[in-house]
Amino acid sequence: MSLTAMPLEQHGLLAIQGPDSRRFLQGQCTADVDSLSPGQWIYGGFCTPKGRLYANFLLACLADDHYWLIMPADMVQPTMERLGKYAAFFKTELSDQTLAWHGLGLVEAVAGDPGPGTVDHDDRQVQLTLDDRRRMLWLNPLQEDHYERALSRLEQQAQWQPSEFWALHDIRAGLVWVQPATIESFLPQTLHWDELGGVSFSKGCYTGQEVVARLHYKGASKKGLRHVQGQTTSAPGPLSRLHSPEGKALGELASAVTTADGWAGLAVLPFAHESSDLTINEQAAEAGAWVRAD
Repeated sequence: MSLTAMPLEQHGLLAIQGPDSRRFLQGQCTADVDSLSPGQWIYGGFCTPKGRLYANFLLACLADDHYWLIMPADMVQPTMERLGKYAAFFKTELSDQTLAWHGLGLVEAVAGDPGPGTVDHDDRQVQLTLDDRRRMLWLNPLQEDHYERALSRLEQQAQWQPSEFWALHDIRAGLVWVQPATIESFLPQTLHWDELGGVSFSKGCYTGQEVVARLHYKGASKKGLRHVQGQTTSAPGPLSRLHSPEGKALGELASAVTTADGWAGLAVLPFAHESSDLTINEQAAEAGAWVRAD
């Protein structure tokens, strides 16, 4: 089959809606929310005053006063709690919409028309085109006829995979999502969020901007994301330490997923480390390509 489908069980939806939503997000988000028009999405993040990410996400603009933040499901409530103290001063409402929509990931076998950054939506479904092969489809179960027809069509036309398949595609694309265990662990540039368009250096102030901008103008970071893999039967946990075979501490694991051959992940490592030999949790691992060449 030319189409692969999988449930997005590990994804959550944080809705932000109200007349002040754009202004509120512009003052909190690393990305330039004012540049978004309805029907578009960008990467974004929220930082502490020290410039550390406490959440990152896909930010979809459904209307000038209605936004979706798509992030790991277990990050929705912690993010709402942090944002809530700022949202109280704006005419905007935050709501967890994770259980109100059925999320599916779609991967085409052959690249088609890219159309990245677009959002097609109505009351029945919301679809985000991520790149030339991947789409996110969110179905509204309350629209029963459309919901049942869409699922029936996918059951006939698609090959189904577990949700980990989508996580593996994220890793291959160099995407790291902040998880509860990694809150405040990374600067946006460490995850190359700036190169993905998730950080604006020309917009107005947002929380953590001074630190993020200082690193940008100071020069390139000495560390970056690198693909890593191992052959143990389960993936190591986030922030697991990576060492050289001689025992020298090098960096930490940002994300990982179990695969048929072991596990694959992304690690924060110094660019100066050229060798592919690593250890993690006293087990051998191998470093591959950099997400970005130094």
